[in-house]
Amino acid sequence: MLVRPEQLWTEKYRPRTVDQITGNHAKAKEVLKWIEDWINGKRDKKAILLYGPPGTGKTATVHAIAAQLGLDILEVNASDKRNAESIKNIVGAASIQASLLSSKIRIILIDEVDGISGTEDRGGINELIKILKSTVNPIIMAANDPWSPNLRSIRDLCLMVQYRRATPASVLSILKKICELEGVKYDEAALKKIAEASGGDIRSAINDLQFFAEGVGKLREEDIIFSGSRDRTAQVFEALKQLFEAKNLDSARTAYNMLDMDYDMFFKWVAENAYLHAKTPGELENVYDYLSKADMLLSRIIRTNNWSILKYFILFLTAGVSFSVTDKYGYKKYLFPSWINLLSASKKKRQLVENICLKVKVKCHISVKKAYSVFLPFLKIIFQNNTNKAVKLAEYFEFTDEEVNWLTGRLKN
Repeated sequence: MLVRPEQLWTEKYRPRTVDQITGNHAKAKEVLKWIEDWINGKRDKKAILLYGPPGTGKTATVHAIAAQLGLDILEVNASDKRNAESIKNIVGAASIQASLLSSKIRIILIDEVDGISGTEDRGGINELIKILKSTVNPIIMAANDPWSPNLRSIRDLCLMVQYRRATPASVLSILKKICELEGVKYDEAALKKIAEASGGDIRSAINDLQFFAEGVGKLREEDIIFSGSRDRTAQVFEALKQLFEAKNLDSARTAYNMLDMDYDMFFKWVAENAYLHAKTPGELENVYDYLSKADMLLSRIIRTNNWSILKYFILFLTAGVSFSVTDKYGYKKYLFPSWINLLSASKKKRQLVENICLKVKVKCHISVKKAYSVFLPFLKIIFQNNTNKAVKLAEYFEFTDEEVNWLTGRLKN
């Protein structure tokens, strides 16, 4: 069995040199040359704009170059620093200062620069333009979509470098290498399935690999199950990270906008992981109070088709939950919603759980879905903490020894 990881594999195996960049290696070398030219005084363009889909290596390239050249790096997320004052105080100050680590230049990385493309952020864009014209440090910006009309004047000042999605073969080679380093046994068909599902998003593929590989003896093709249309794992993790680390209402509320995901699915992701950030029972109570309010609003929207109250659902689900907790930073291992975990388990376990839910359905006259979502969690708690009640319930529901062992946690996956 694999040991529970202490960090995300996307961070653990982040490229440390440009030669380790896969998928957009030629583009990474282009960025490296631009930095080297800057160091040597050749500064035709004061900034560079890396653009392309998520997970294609834009940010990884910048960190690899900084590590390779021994340069300090200041990373700013433009979605969090949108107005003129924030841009001036943070980016502006860094653009005219030497590195804190040495007398060398520092690299300034502005991620999600397309996050300040709105009309309300016009002051931030104007301030950024001033900084680009006067900076003494190289500025690298990253964007998924750089073609907003409001970014036209920024594009004119930058060297534009496009990053494309990695091929399935490139993604597969990365996954194989990580499996070898982590001691993960696998069927190649399983890795191919992850690579193809990633759509060229390397970060997403690595996150998927870590999720599916954890706790299994060998990764098999039948273990790789995605639910419905494929929502990028990495994007969900990033949205959750933004939600819980949010310092203001706008940042928390826009976390959902990062995803192409329906409201009910995002609710399940938040509900599954919110407890990780709650330090006290009081915080946990507040979190689930907001989740219950959001759940009721969503039910009302679906029942009445009254979409005018959707904004309140999003407010409760994002800002309400986020501001209920104080443990906002540090590594958190976000988990898939429980019912997705069920899908990704082995066929034997799925059949076992299904049999338990069918027995609960017959005895309690409820649906299998309700037996799984409402009754099963409580049954597991009872079976793992109250032997006397567990014996009576096992007799009532006619659970087999194997089903009892699963409920008590004695039967491993």
